[in-house]
Amino acid sequence: MTKHCNLNVNSGFKKRTVFNRTAFNRLEKANKALSYDTRRMQNARIMLEKIRVQIEKNKGGEEKKLKKLEAQKTRIEKKISEQNAADQRIKLGKIAEKKSAIETAHGERARNLSKNLKELVEKMNMLVKRIEKDHAEVEKWEKRFNDTPLYEIEPEMDHTMTNFKILLENSIFYTKSSFFDDKIGTEMLFRVFITHHGDPEILDGGKKYRFKLNKFDNKGHMRKAKKACKRFNEKHIRTSDGILLEMAVKR
Repeated sequence: MTKHCNLNVNSGFKKRTVFNRTAFNRLEKANKALSYDTRRMQNARIMLEKIRVQIEKNKGGEEKKLKKLEAQKTRIEKKISEQNAADQRIKLGKIAEKKSAIETAHGERARNLSKNLKELVEKMNMLVKRIEKDHAEVEKWEKRFNDTPLYEIEPEMDHTMTNFKILLENSIFYTKSSFFDDKIGTEMLFRVFITHHGDPEILDGGKKYRFKLNKFDNKGHMRKAKKACKRFNEKHIRTSDGILLEMAVKR
């Protein structure tokens, strides 16, 4: 019955409103994602401010050191005379080296801070899109949870389906015992015989219907089918309006 007739589910019509667990769980998940991405954005803003402060600090520190060196250079240039010109020029050379080292160090630091700033801005732009998506997801599942009721069906016995089930099972038992001596299983009965194709013939001006089954490839199945048809015909089965039914196998 479950395999061949699809009548294994009793239906029902009563329903009751129940808590929409699916929508609630999805709403919780969406809210968690929104909270997580919001915290990430807040942390990114704090880090952005720190990087900007470091950039200004680095720039100010470089300017302060270079200004100090320029003052020293100016004082040394004033002291240059014919007697000590060589010594003063050596000092100027050292100042130039210090200036170059300061510019190099602060320039490298400025490049690193600029790189970190760029990466952080890209991350924040990505977070803006994620937060927008999170908001949309929260609104979607809030609406589903609040506006879409969820019902649970109360199963009721469908007596029509139950009667079909009983009728089918009794027919199977009757067919196996009457025409096949109970020597085949239900699976073979359906697979080999009940679903086997054939053609109907109308005889005697509509007083007789003969169903001619196609030939069987398996000789054993052929013998069983012929024997079953013979037993069927011996019973002289008629419909409710008196039409005689016959079974045969094509040669």
